[in-house]
Amino acid sequence: EAKAQPKPKSKPSKSAKLYTIQVMSGKERVELSKINFKSLQGKVWILEIPETTIYKYCYSEFNDRASAQKHLEEVHKDFPQAYIISFERQKP
Repeated sequence: EAKAQPKPKSKPSKSAKLYTIQVMSGKERVELSKINFKSLQGKVWILEIPETTIYKYCYSEFNDRASAQKHLEEVHKDFPQAYIISFERQKP
């Protein structure tokens, strides 16, 4: 009788892949209160890319791309250039 071989355990990930909607980016950090985010006011955060001088201004966080896609149409009303990006967040 053949026994099923156990699958090798993968190392637990120390980061989680998430999705967000990028509404703008720039090389200079601008305080969120100084930018008119229209309907997104208070819901935008800054993603700083390590080892670069790029700041991405993002709307919300989503666990999967499909969830982000559902919100993209609404964001496009004020930010037609917005698009979905993925990023990794370190787990505690």
